[in-house]
Amino acid sequence: MISITICAQKEFKGPDRARSLFRVGLDGKGLKRLARDYIGGIYYQRNSLLAGQLHYDDFNKGIADPFCIINDVIYFISEKGIARIDIDGSHKQVISNNKYGTAILEGDFIYYSEWWQEPNQKNAYSATGPTYRVKLTGGKPQKLTAGYSGIVLADQGWVYILTSGTPSSLVRFKATDPSKKEIVIQGKQTDRRVMLNGTKNTAI
Repeated sequence: MISITICAQKEFKGPDRARSLFRVGLDGKGLKRLARDYIGGIYYQRNSLLAGQLHYDDFNKGIADPFCIINDVIYFISEKGIARIDIDGSHKQVISNNKYGTAILEGDFIYYSEWWQEPNQKNAYSATGPTYRVKLTGGKPQKLTAGYSGIVLADQGWVYILTSGTPSSLVRFKATDPSKKEIVIQGKQTDRRVMLNGTKNTAI
């Protein structure tokens, strides 16, 4: 099975345009539209390249989005929020209707930072709003941070975000206890290489 997206005419009221999500067999047969409101993919933390799956977007001349299929369910960003749909096009469900931003699937949750207007910045929008997580099956999203917190990574229960400021710092916290934050990289203006636990911090 190859999953692809192609450009649709309907325009999304935001920085992206909604497109149609299709699937087609390896023999080129069985083309089927799965959704008409596809905005973008979700990063799959442990395995972003899934065997037997290919995704591309001909609107951008082949530039690939992250594409996430787990247990025959596709997770993606739709016009209405974070959504899931079976690979046969059935059982479509919006699992979070927060304004979409950067989204990462790790374990049984999708972690994401909201798309918002940056404070005191007229007409400046970015995916650096409050960070949430929501179960793959849906339910009420859990708010992990308030204010500026661009998500960078989610790994084994840890969530890594960038703080506000120039330069910003990289901090991490357990999703089960977001109030206790650890600094991984203190704000520095040089490129750094560091272990996920904050050790072996060196300039690149």
